[in-house]
Amino acid sequence: MDHHDELKQTILRNSNTVYRLAYAQMKNTSDADDVYQEVFYRYIRKKPFFENQEHEKAWFIRVTVNCCKTSLKSFWKTKVCELTKLLKILRLRKKICHSLLKNFLKNILPCFICSTSKI
Repeated sequence: MDHHDELKQTILRNSNTVYRLAYAQMKNTSDADDVYQEVFYRYIRKKPFFENQEHEKAWFIRVTVNCCKTSLKSFWKTKVCELTKLLKILRLRKKICHSLLKNFLKNILPCFICSTSKI
């Protein structure tokens, strides 16, 4: 078996485990795809030697978890908000502001007008 076939077999053997773990950690397919690609890129680049299949599987699990952690703490993940989340926040703030203004107009403003009219 040549080196290319060996790489292919290793990737096929660990493909399912890597993707399932990446998806479980990242919670969406596009991020899981990115982690999956990074894990196998690292495998091809580093060409690690494995003593047996258990060692191989442990290596892929460890690298997948590390890639997920790196991705989750990246600037993009920590500083960028999804548009849907932003819209929910803005709607909530609008409701709160509307409620505060309504309370002010209903309760506080009449008291203020009454107290200033007596002056």
